[in-house]
Amino acid sequence: MSRTHGWFAACLSVSALSLCAQVVQAQQYSLIELDVPAGVDSTRGLGINGSDKVVGTSPGASSGDNPTQWNGTIVTTLGLAGGISGAALAINDAGVVVGMTYIMLPNGGYESRATMWNGGVATLLPTLGGTEGIALSINELGQMVGWTVASADPTSRAVIWDGATVTDLGPGTARDINNVGQVTGLSSLGATLWNGTTATALSVAMEPVAINDAGAIIGNRDSRDPDTFQWKTTARVWSEGTAVVLTGPTNYQFSTIARDINNAGQIVGYSENNYSMAVATLWDGTSAINLNTVLTPAQALQIELTEATAINDLGYIVVNGYDSVAQQQRSYILAPIP
Repeated sequence: MSRTHGWFAACLSVSALSLCAQVVQAQQYSLIELDVPAGVDSTRGLGINGSDKVVGTSPGASSGDNPTQWNGTIVTTLGLAGGISGAALAINDAGVVVGMTYIMLPNGGYESRATMWNGGVATLLPTLGGTEGIALSINELGQMVGWTVASADPTSRAVIWDGATVTDLGPGTARDINNVGQVTGLSSLGATLWNGTTATALSVAMEPVAINDAGAIIGNRDSRDPDTFQWKTTARVWSEGTAVVLTGPTNYQFSTIARDINNAGQIVGYSENNYSMAVATLWDGTSAINLNTVLTPAQALQIELTEATAINDLGYIVVNGYDSVAQQQRSYILAPIP
């Protein structure tokens, strides 16, 4: 995951807004295309670590998706722990991957199981007595968070996995954990920050999705637009009790969706216009950058970047988009050029 936001903290100050707008420079990037597994026609990158290893999904041979990992551009399909499909959602610097596996039930249905891959070996994570769950994030200490269920209660419960130990945080979902052990997610309090097992309401209307090491939390809120009556999403970032709305780049300010935040305070996600056309977006200080604008003219003729899903502390961004020549959904890394 990703983590410090000194630059971002400075830009939260109203008095610093004009300064931040002036000193943000146009970062250049190289576009690296991630390989597609044999026999499939699309990929979706979802997480990245500090060594630029990426995890995500690719279509299975028959149905559903396979958890997938890229080391450089080389792609590997991860095992399914006896399941029928799955997804790799996050990876730490040690290369430990977390996500989910769908298990087929005797009655023909299926359920999700929280899964960890270490050295390519899949392990189903312990539950609170039930069976279902999903692991959504992992930090550099190997602590994992997500949700699972108890044997007598089908309600999802936010949990931390630390080795073979599973800690119950109460009803809800834990979405992310930083490297100092702070957890964010949803609970009966709404948007929540856990320090240990102590839950604190953030007092902001949003669903948290990520937290960095300084405790800055990003999330999203759904609402109905009063002018068009369409449903839209608004991204927010919460830091030290203050929530700031993230607006999109020019022509894409109807909806904003945040996905990840790094320790420099850079936030990635996507923005939409009111026709639901989406562009991958980077929020850097007060600037909202349409990441299609960093492509070369030749790349822009062929590739449309529709979402950014993860960013590491070096500023490497996982983006997904459409290749009009291959006519396929593809995944890429945008690597900052020094």
